[in-house]
Amino acid sequence: MRDKFKDIDINNEKLNRIINCALEEFSKNKFEKASTNNIVKAANVSRGLMYHYFKDKQELFEFLTEFSITKLIEAFNEKFNWEETDLFNRIRQSVRIKLELCLCYPYLMDFYIKNFDKKSINNIKSRVMLLNPELSSIQNNFYTDNIDISKFKDGVEVEKAINVIKWTIQKQGEAYQNKVRSGDIDSNLEILFKEIDMYMDFLKETFYK
Repeated sequence: MRDKFKDIDINNEKLNRIINCALEEFSKNKFEKASTNNIVKAANVSRGLMYHYFKDKQELFEFLTEFSITKLIEAFNEKFNWEETDLFNRIRQSVRIKLELCLCYPYLMDFYIKNFDKKSINNIKSRVMLLNPELSSIQNNFYTDNIDISKFKDGVEVEKAINVIKWTIQKQGEAYQNKVRSGDIDSNLEILFKEIDMYMDFLKETFYK
């Protein structure tokens, strides 16, 4: 998190209520219509307490922007098992980590899906990882580090197969996000992950022995 937010104690119970309620408010409303009154009321805190942490709505939004990405990256770095060598089990593990995080912050994924497009999210990730280089390992090594390539069928070009798997998962995520942003579907991560699971079964049968 940026220096201006480094002293914020996210383990503080009241602050966590503010964060969760703010994530919900900004998920349901664009920045201009989002109400700090709604946030403090839902969080059951005083306006003075919220403004103790954030000087205005803009600063709160900026905090949530980096918070949502940082929490996701930190969750992976803390919980990801790099000893897992099966690529598809690794992807399923990442899905579980995201679901667990969403149990703590139910509107975290909705927040950045609703507020940022792919380019914006990538810019935020780059900024966060520039400020915290140790957080970049998952981004750089997820599909390559310690993967057991002997499981792939003979004759399969492993690098190309991994790219197909990676792009398929990414495109499924992007298609889901676009549908949520356009209002075609309601946000439901379990549905997304079930769809990803079906694609993984198909790809596993296609590329594995």
